[in-house]
Amino acid sequence: MIYPEQNVGLLITEKVRGAGAQLLNREGEQFVYPLETRDVESSAILRECHERKKGIETPTGRVS
Repeated sequence: MIYPEQNVGLLITEKVRGAGAQLLNREGEQFVYPLETRDVESSAILRECHERKKGIETPTGRVS
């Protein structure tokens, strides 16, 4: 999920990932190993949000 939505398309830096950021779906489940490469994480995010329909709705109603 990204909010505010004007940040769509911005890269989450390696510093954030290195600081321990975790990718969680709407059920609070971690769905990708935290030390994967950016490409693997990006693919996992798309799969989790769009194929598995486990994205999170932003306050404006956008499902990410």
